[in-house]
Amino acid sequence: LDASGSHLIIGTPSGNGGKGHVAIYDQADPSTPVWTLEVSSLSSDAGAGTAVAVDGEWAVIGIPGDNKAIILKYESDGPTPQWTEHEWLSPPPGVSEFGFSIDLNNNQMLIGAPGGDEAVGGFVLEDYTFPDGSTQLLWNNYGFIGTPLPPGSRWGHSVTIESSTGFVGSPQDNNGGGRVHSVHLTDGFIDIGIDLTHEIPWTNGQIGWDVMC
Repeated sequence: LDASGSHLIIGTPSGNGGKGHVAIYDQADPSTPVWTLEVSSLSSDAGAGTAVAVDGEWAVIGIPGDNKAIILKYESDGPTPQWTEHEWLSPPPGVSEFGFSIDLNNNQMLIGAPGGDEAVGGFVLEDYTFPDGSTQLLWNNYGFIGTPLPPGSRWGHSVTIESSTGFVGSPQDNNGGGRVHSVHLTDGFIDIGIDLTHEIPWTNGQIGWDVMC
């Protein structure tokens, strides 16, 4: 779950027989959702809502079982303010469980995909210019960074970002001891930073199961 401003988003990945369930509430009236995810087209093990995030007028929902994520935008200019689908995101071939972890901060976002060819994707909200000169506000893909660790480390099990610096948890690395790395979104790319594990005063116990900044 996550909250920002007047809105609260809650994910229930085991709901609807494994398809998942996601609802957004106005915190002034938490008894009735103002938006719910339509799951009829999702697979039976989609797990929608495994990770969710909301910040201002943007919300993101991870659907790792179907290897995708959906971005919502809060349209407040019309006669009836409402959440609408803005765009869908998916990873490169070989990467799986995309949307297992998500963090959204202002105009920057990280999405973890800790299955298959484990990877983390970086996205930045920018005006995209089409060949005809028209523009549209889109979450521009700054690339995916693959795991620097042995397979099965669960690189991207958790992610967090603030002011272009993010952190990635890999709780199954080092025989379950875990590991945390920094990453950076700069100049149109996502780059890996340093291994912070040695700075943590304990050395085992699934370090990086969750991270937040």
